[in-house]
Amino acid sequence: RGAECTTSSLRVRAGVKGEADGWCRWSNASVSVVQYPSIGVSRWDVLSGDRMDNCFLVLDLVNRTQHEVELTYSPRKQLLIEPGDTCRVPVPVEKCSFSSSLDWQEGGNQIVQYIQDRVNIQWAFTEGAIRGGDVSVAGVYWSSCMLEMVRRPPLATTVFINAKEYKEGEDVEARVGERLQVRLSVQNCLLEPVEDCRLLVKLDQESSGVSSVGYTGSPGLFIPGNLGAGSQVDHLHTFLPLSPGQYSILVSISLRFRCKIYSWRLPNLNLDILL
Repeated sequence: RGAECTTSSLRVRAGVKGEADGWCRWSNASVSVVQYPSIGVSRWDVLSGDRMDNCFLVLDLVNRTQHEVELTYSPRKQLLIEPGDTCRVPVPVEKCSFSSSLDWQEGGNQIVQYIQDRVNIQWAFTEGAIRGGDVSVAGVYWSSCMLEMVRRPPLATTVFINAKEYKEGEDVEARVGERLQVRLSVQNCLLEPVEDCRLLVKLDQESSGVSSVGYTGSPGLFIPGNLGAGSQVDHLHTFLPLSPGQYSILVSISLRFRCKIYSWRLPNLNLDILL
Protein backbone atom coordinates (compact mmCIF):
# COMPACT_ATOMS: atom_id res chain seq x y z
CA ARG A 1 0.00 0.00 0.00
CA GLY A 2 2.91 2.31 -0.58
CA ALA A 3 3.23 5.01 -3.19
CA GLU A 4 2.85 4.00 -6.84
CA CYS A 5 4.77 5.79 -9.57
CA THR A 6 3.40 6.01 -13.10
CA THR A 7 5.29 7.47 -16.04
CA SER A 8 3.28 8.94 -18.89
CA SER A 9 4.33 10.38 -22.23
CA LEU A 10 3.03 13.85 -22.98
CA ARG A 11 2.97 14.90 -26.64
CA VAL A 12 2.34 18.54 -27.58
CA ARG A 13 1.59 19.73 -31.10
CA ALA A 14 1.65 23.36 -32.22
CA GLY A 15 0.83 24.31 -35.77
CA VAL A 16 -0.40 26.99 -38.14
CA LYS A 17 -2.54 26.43 -41.21
CA GLY A 18 -2.40 29.24 -43.77
CA GLU A 19 -3.16 29.82 -47.44
CA ALA A 20 0.15 28.26 -48.40
CA ASP A 21 1.73 25.23 -46.80
CA GLY A 22 1.21 25.01 -43.07
CA TRP A 23 3.77 23.98 -40.50
CA CYS A 24 3.74 22.29 -37.14
CA ARG A 25 6.10 21.29 -34.34
CA TRP A 26 5.96 18.27 -32.06
CA SER A 27 7.36 17.97 -28.56
CA ASN A 28 7.51 14.82 -26.45
CA ALA A 29 8.06 14.82 -22.70
CA SER A 30 7.91 12.18 -19.96
CA VAL A 31 5.90 13.02 -16.86
CA SER A 32 6.14 10.98 -13.67
CA VAL A 33 3.09 10.91 -11.40
CA VAL A 34 3.38 9.56 -7.86
CA GLN A 35 0.09 8.26 -6.47
CA TYR A 36 -0.19 7.93 -2.68
CA PRO A 37 -2.91 5.84 -0.99
CA SER A 38 -5.59 7.86 0.78
CA ILE A 39 -9.24 7.58 1.88
CA GLY A 40 -11.61 6.01 -0.63
CA VAL A 41 -15.37 5.53 -0.91
CA SER A 42 -16.36 1.85 -1.07
CA ARG A 43 -20.17 2.10 -0.72
CA TRP A 44 -22.72 4.89 -0.66
CA ASP A 45 -26.43 5.57 -0.33
CA VAL A 46 -28.87 8.44 0.20
CA LEU A 47 -31.36 8.33 3.09
CA SER A 48 -34.12 10.64 4.26
CA GLY A 49 -32.97 13.55 6.39
CA ASP A 50 -34.23 14.94 9.66
CA ARG A 51 -35.97 17.73 7.74
CA MET A 52 -37.97 17.89 4.54
CA ASP A 53 -35.30 20.02 2.88
CA ASN A 54 -32.28 17.82 3.57
CA CYS A 55 -31.09 14.24 3.20
CA PHE A 56 -28.23 12.11 4.51
CA LEU A 57 -25.46 11.01 2.20
CA VAL A 58 -24.16 7.79 3.81
CA LEU A 59 -20.59 6.93 2.81
CA ASP A 60 -18.50 3.87 3.67
CA LEU A 61 -14.94 5.24 3.82
CA VAL A 62 -11.94 2.89 3.73
CA ASN A 63 -8.47 3.85 4.98
CA ARG A 64 -6.05 2.65 2.30
CA THR A 65 -3.00 4.14 4.00
CA GLN A 66 -0.62 2.47 6.46
CA HIS A 67 -1.34 4.98 9.22
CA GLU A 68 -4.18 5.87 11.56
CA VAL A 69 -6.27 8.67 10.04
CA GLU A 70 -8.52 11.27 11.62
CA LEU A 71 -11.65 12.19 9.66
CA THR A 72 -13.43 15.52 10.06
CA TYR A 73 -16.87 15.50 8.44
CA SER A 74 -18.45 18.45 10.25
CA PRO A 75 -17.08 21.31 12.39
CA ARG A 76 -17.64 19.31 15.60
CA LYS A 77 -17.52 15.70 14.41
CA GLN A 78 -14.32 13.69 14.05
CA LEU A 79 -13.49 10.00 14.13
CA LEU A 80 -10.41 7.78 13.79
CA ILE A 81 -9.89 5.01 11.23
CA GLU A 82 -7.22 2.35 11.62
CA PRO A 83 -5.21 1.24 8.55
CA GLY A 84 -7.37 -0.95 6.31
CA ASP A 85 -10.54 -0.32 8.32
CA THR A 86 -13.85 1.02 7.01
CA CYS A 87 -16.25 3.40 8.74
CA ARG A 88 -19.72 4.65 7.85
CA VAL A 89 -20.24 8.42 7.85
CA PRO A 90 -23.63 10.19 7.50
CA VAL A 91 -23.25 13.58 5.85
CA PRO A 92 -26.26 15.97 5.86
CA VAL A 93 -26.83 17.58 2.46
CA GLU A 94 -29.36 20.28 1.59
CA LYS A 95 -31.66 19.16 -1.20
CA CYS A 96 -31.62 20.87 -4.57
CA SER A 97 -34.70 22.73 -5.76
CA PHE A 98 -36.87 20.75 -8.15
CA SER A 99 -36.55 23.32 -10.95
CA SER A 100 -32.74 23.38 -10.74
CA SER A 101 -32.57 19.58 -10.95
CA LEU A 102 -34.77 19.03 -14.01
CA ASP A 103 -31.76 18.39 -16.24
CA TRP A 104 -30.22 15.82 -13.89
CA GLN A 105 -29.71 12.36 -15.34
CA GLU A 106 -28.78 9.08 -13.72
CA GLY A 107 -25.00 9.06 -13.37
CA GLY A 108 -24.80 12.55 -14.90
CA ASN A 109 -22.21 15.20 -14.14
CA GLN A 110 -24.75 17.68 -12.71
CA ILE A 111 -25.66 15.55 -9.69
CA VAL A 112 -21.98 14.62 -9.15
CA GLN A 113 -20.97 18.28 -9.09
CA TYR A 114 -23.86 19.21 -6.79
CA ILE A 115 -22.85 16.57 -4.24
CA GLN A 116 -19.14 17.28 -4.51
CA ASP A 117 -19.71 20.98 -3.81
CA ARG A 118 -21.55 20.13 -0.58
CA VAL A 119 -19.45 17.30 0.84
CA ASN A 120 -16.51 18.51 2.89
CA ILE A 121 -14.75 15.57 4.54
CA GLN A 122 -11.13 16.14 5.46
CA TRP A 123 -8.60 13.56 6.61
CA ALA A 124 -5.12 13.74 8.13
CA PHE A 125 -2.60 11.40 9.74
CA THR A 126 -2.75 11.46 13.52
CA GLU A 127 1.04 11.17 13.81
CA GLY A 128 4.14 10.70 11.74
CA ALA A 129 4.21 12.12 8.23
CA ILE A 130 2.21 15.31 7.81
CA ARG A 131 -0.15 14.52 4.97
CA GLY A 132 -3.87 14.74 4.43
CA GLY A 133 -6.52 15.70 1.95
CA ASP A 134 -10.22 15.76 1.09
CA VAL A 135 -12.49 12.79 0.40
CA SER A 136 -13.72 12.93 -3.18
CA VAL A 137 -17.02 11.52 -4.48
CA ALA A 138 -16.17 12.30 -8.11
CA GLY A 139 -16.21 8.63 -9.13
CA VAL A 140 -19.47 7.74 -7.36
CA TYR A 141 -22.38 6.65 -9.58
CA TRP A 142 -25.73 8.13 -8.56
CA SER A 143 -28.78 6.07 -9.49
CA SER A 144 -32.18 7.51 -10.34
CA CYS A 145 -33.53 6.52 -6.90
CA MET A 146 -30.69 8.37 -5.17
CA LEU A 147 -31.23 11.34 -7.45
CA GLU A 148 -34.86 11.62 -6.35
CA MET A 149 -33.76 11.69 -2.71
CA VAL A 150 -31.48 14.69 -3.33
CA ARG A 151 -34.11 16.92 -4.98
CA ARG A 152 -36.93 18.75 -3.24
CA PRO A 153 -40.57 17.94 -4.08
CA PRO A 154 -42.20 20.04 -6.80
CA LEU A 155 -44.99 21.13 -4.42
CA ALA A 156 -44.64 23.04 -1.16
CA THR A 157 -46.81 21.68 1.64
CA THR A 158 -47.85 23.39 4.89
CA VAL A 159 -49.63 21.41 7.63
CA PHE A 160 -52.04 22.92 10.15
CA ILE A 161 -53.31 20.99 13.19
CA ASN A 162 -56.34 22.60 14.85
CA ALA A 163 -55.61 25.83 12.93
CA LYS A 164 -52.01 25.99 14.22
CA GLU A 165 -49.15 25.59 11.75
CA TYR A 166 -47.18 22.45 12.46
CA LYS A 167 -43.41 22.96 12.82
CA GLU A 168 -41.37 20.10 11.46
CA GLY A 169 -40.11 17.77 14.20
CA GLU A 170 -42.36 18.98 17.02
CA ASP A 171 -44.64 16.70 19.06
CA VAL A 172 -48.34 17.44 19.42
CA GLU A 173 -50.36 16.41 22.48
CA ALA A 174 -54.11 15.83 22.59
CA ARG A 175 -56.69 13.97 24.67
CA VAL A 176 -58.68 10.87 23.88
CA GLY A 177 -61.91 11.97 22.24
CA GLU A 178 -60.49 15.39 21.30
CA ARG A 179 -61.06 16.28 17.67
CA LEU A 180 -57.91 16.82 15.59
CA GLN A 181 -58.50 18.89 12.48
CA VAL A 182 -55.68 18.50 9.93
CA ARG A 183 -55.50 20.95 7.04
CA LEU A 184 -52.95 20.59 4.26
CA SER A 185 -52.11 23.55 2.06
CA VAL A 186 -50.36 22.51 -1.16
CA GLN A 187 -48.85 25.03 -3.58
CA ASN A 188 -47.28 24.57 -7.00
CA CYS A 189 -43.94 26.41 -6.81
CA LEU A 190 -42.97 25.63 -10.41
CA LEU A 191 -43.29 27.86 -13.44
CA GLU A 192 -45.33 25.17 -15.20
CA PRO A 193 -48.57 23.36 -14.33
CA VAL A 194 -48.58 19.84 -12.89
CA GLU A 195 -51.21 17.18 -13.53
CA ASP A 196 -53.17 14.51 -11.67
CA CYS A 197 -52.23 15.57 -8.13
CA ARG A 198 -53.14 13.02 -5.48
CA LEU A 199 -52.91 13.45 -1.73
CA LEU A 200 -53.53 10.90 1.01
CA VAL A 201 -53.68 11.45 4.80
CA LYS A 202 -53.60 8.57 7.28
CA LEU A 203 -53.43 8.30 11.09
CA ASP A 204 -51.47 5.30 12.43
CA GLN A 205 -50.97 4.21 16.03
CA GLU A 206 -47.43 3.11 16.86
CA SER A 207 -48.19 -0.06 18.81
CA SER A 208 -49.05 -3.67 18.27
CA GLY A 209 -52.48 -3.17 19.79
CA VAL A 210 -55.70 -2.26 18.06
CA SER A 211 -56.15 1.45 17.47
CA SER A 212 -59.54 3.08 17.44
CA VAL A 213 -59.87 6.22 15.34
CA GLY A 214 -62.89 8.01 13.99
CA TYR A 215 -62.73 10.54 11.19
CA THR A 216 -64.78 12.84 9.05
CA GLY A 217 -64.05 13.94 5.53
CA SER A 218 -62.24 12.06 2.80
CA PRO A 219 -58.69 10.89 3.65
CA GLY A 220 -57.62 11.52 0.08
CA LEU A 221 -57.76 14.31 -2.46
CA PHE A 222 -57.56 14.00 -6.23
CA ILE A 223 -57.20 17.08 -8.41
CA PRO A 224 -58.14 16.19 -11.99
CA GLY A 225 -56.54 18.20 -14.75
CA ASN A 226 -53.87 20.79 -14.03
CA LEU A 227 -52.69 22.62 -10.95
CA GLY A 228 -51.35 25.82 -12.45
CA ALA A 229 -48.06 27.54 -11.65
CA GLY A 230 -48.37 29.30 -8.29
CA SER A 231 -51.80 27.78 -7.63
CA GLN A 232 -52.73 26.51 -4.17
CA VAL A 233 -55.23 23.94 -2.95
CA ASP A 234 -56.31 22.99 0.59
CA HIS A 235 -57.46 19.65 1.97
CA LEU A 236 -59.24 19.27 5.33
CA HIS A 237 -59.50 16.04 7.29
CA THR A 238 -60.63 15.46 10.89
CA PHE A 239 -59.49 12.62 13.19
CA LEU A 240 -61.01 11.51 16.49
CA PRO A 241 -58.59 9.26 18.46
CA LEU A 242 -60.51 6.94 20.79
CA SER A 243 -57.59 5.23 22.53
CA PRO A 244 -54.37 6.61 24.10
CA GLY A 245 -50.91 6.09 22.67
CA GLN A 246 -48.37 7.37 20.18
CA TYR A 247 -49.78 8.24 16.77
CA SER A 248 -48.30 9.42 13.49
CA ILE A 249 -49.98 11.34 10.70
CA LEU A 250 -48.75 10.03 7.36
CA VAL A 251 -49.04 12.24 4.28
CA SER A 252 -48.20 11.01 0.78
CA ILE A 253 -48.41 13.06 -2.43
CA SER A 254 -48.03 12.18 -6.10
CA LEU A 255 -48.39 14.03 -9.41
CA ARG A 256 -47.49 13.92 -13.08
CA PHE A 257 -45.09 16.43 -14.58
CA ARG A 258 -43.75 16.33 -18.14
CA CYS A 259 -45.18 12.82 -18.59
CA LYS A 260 -43.36 11.47 -15.53
CA ILE A 261 -44.82 10.42 -12.19
CA TYR A 262 -43.31 11.91 -9.00
CA SER A 263 -44.30 10.73 -5.53
CA TRP A 264 -43.04 11.46 -2.02
CA ARG A 265 -44.02 11.40 1.65
CA LEU A 266 -43.78 14.11 4.27
CA PRO A 267 -41.86 13.33 7.47
CA ASN A 268 -44.13 11.73 10.04
CA LEU A 269 -46.13 14.09 12.22
CA ASN A 270 -45.97 12.75 15.78
CA LEU A 271 -49.00 12.84 18.10
CA ASP A 272 -49.17 11.91 21.78
CA ILE A 273 -52.76 11.04 22.72
CA LEU A 274 -53.35 11.09 26.49
CA LEU A 275 -56.24 9.87 28.65
